Amino acid sequence: MNIIPLPDLPPIPSGSPQLVQVLDDIRSSWLDDEDNDFEFDWFAREYPRIYRHHVEHAEHRLRAIHDAYVEFHGELSEEVSRRDVCGEMLVSRYRVKEMYWDFEAFLNAVSSSLDAATRVVGPAYKTETPMTFNRFFRSASAGRLRDLFETAAHRWVLKLKDYRDCFVHYTPTNTILFFGIREYSDGWEVRAQIPQNPNERDILGFRKGRRYDVLKYVSTVWRHLTAFDRAVSRELLSMYRRGEFPVRTTDLFFKGKRTRPALR
Repeated sequence: MNIIPLPDLPPIPSGSPQLVQVLDDIRSSWLDDEDNDFEFDWFAREYPRIYRHHVEHAEHRLRAIHDAYVEFHGELSEEVSRRDVCGEMLVSRYRVKEMYWDFEAFLNAVSSSLDAATRVVGPAYKTETPMTFNRFFRSASAGRLRDLFETAAHRWVLKLKDYRDCFVHYTPTNTILFFGIREYSDGWEVRAQIPQNPNERDILGFRKGRRYDVLKYVSTVWRHLTAFDRAVSRELLSMYRRGEFPVRTTDLFFKGKRTRPALR
């Protein structure tokens, strides 16, 4: 009997994300000039660390999802090896729910990381830019930096936000959640399904397929996120060396502040 092994965790960079490290390097150089604004120095310290907080959250959820797969892979592989199972075996219990909760939290953490990255690159523009990823790549001034955001949006971010919006505002993947092991032509594979059409917004309309699996999806998103981190970091450092970053060094804080009228 052929049990398809689980994929390894995708590469997880050691230390802080590149965006944090590059902004720290820029800060160090920036402080060498006593005439430079202290406000940007403080901004370049604080906001990349907010970004790091969300990236680390995404990493934590990625590891938790992989741990759940390891657990169920061992259990389900043993079950189909020692007794006759016809085509597929499913399990549903609290541990399965925990894994799907980690999946939804992963989507939110990555989405927050992207919004934080948008805030970090804001001083590259003379006027204030939108502080959410979706609005930024549609309205920021043309250039290599915005192109990186727009490419990421069309390659993987918009799909991620479709999943996030579906699960947050409409419906979970299913009302009964399963880990399963299923026999394919190349062997038995452990899977936890997600829909391929999240914008359907209704469980009854969801379509499932072998390629649409939680671990496969979060691993792919993580690779995209780390590649995006490296690309944006390289561009900001290049812009700094050309004297194109930062171009705005004041009025960087307290953006998006919300006030509500007092309740009567």
